[in-house]
Amino acid sequence: MNYFKETKTNILENPKLRDPQIEAYVEVFNHFIMEDKTNTHAIVVLPTGVGKTGLMAILPFNIAVGRVLIIAPQLTILNTIESSLNPADTRNFLIDRGIIENPHNLPVLVVYEGNDTRREHMDSANIVLANIQK
Repeated sequence: MNYFKETKTNILENPKLRDPQIEAYVEVFNHFIMEDKTNTHAIVVLPTGVGKTGLMAILPFNIAVGRVLIIAPQLTILNTIESSLNPADTRNFLIDRGIIENPHNLPVLVVYEGNDTRREHMDSANIVLANIQK
């Protein structure tokens, strides 16, 4: 199963998402899917407070094929992303915003801890979260 292509989501008409999140999602989708520019890079710039962590959470859906790697520049940001995407966290962004209805359909998140991270955990992950130093 290709998790990010096959999981049902509510993104485009979702009143719980901020307009800049939806607009950025559409632009990235158009860049990688509609314009067929899968070999070119894309950079999304958003102001403080718009919801970059939330955007990171929704971007892989209908775009990514396979596992997604999120690299955090520092531990504070890594912890914020982990909390937002952690399936066991009651404030999981994808559930809280109605992106995914069923908690059993949440992506498997693994935080990469270097050699301490077991290979089978990495293999089962949909999202791998790492600190830039790892």
